[in-house]
Amino acid sequence: MDFTGVEAGSLSFDWQTVVGGVDRTRTGSLRVYWSVNGTTFTEITGAAILNKFSRLDSGTVTKVELPDDFDNVSTARLRFYQHADTGGDAGGRPKFSIDNLTVTAVAPSAAPVSVSGRVMTADGRAVSGARLIIEGGNLKSPRWALTNPFGRFRFEGLAPSMTYIISVGSKRYTFTEPVRTITPKENISDLEFTSRP
Repeated sequence: MDFTGVEAGSLSFDWQTVVGGVDRTRTGSLRVYWSVNGTTFTEITGAAILNKFSRLDSGTVTKVELPDDFDNVSTARLRFYQHADTGGDAGGRPKFSIDNLTVTAVAPSAAPVSVSGRVMTADGRAVSGARLIIEGGNLKSPRWALTNPFGRFRFEGLAPSMTYIISVGSKRYTFTEPVRTITPKENISDLEFTSRP
């Protein structure tokens, strides 16, 4: 699924067990997993249908929130897995059918966001005059800022839900993590850069 330029919304679907005969007491579950890289999958627990028998049964999963990791990503994936549960002792396990699958997206907020924070030494002192550069998102060219005497910096007027790269540099200090990648949906006020000891 491609969520480029939008925020992930929700997942909804109808489900029904497929009857495999009478007097079947073994249980099964349908679980839903997500990934953005196609390798690591994490369960969406709110979408699970658990411990169902091989008898006619049905229901609806409604508006389960999709992970924030899908926001502005073109490689979002969902997988539906049928799991054998430990319950019951006779017959086969149920199979599930899925119908009316709906995945929604939400347009990002039009209000611009700001990113601010602090640059400090390893022992917590402010680093004045450090230079920060932000690029990416919908910026036509990089922007820069210098930290004030309290080590504070701020970038304003950024488009939300876009990916930006912020880097820091100083004549006197090197930093443990001099480059950060962020995707702000709302204002960020606590981004910190710390110098090496």
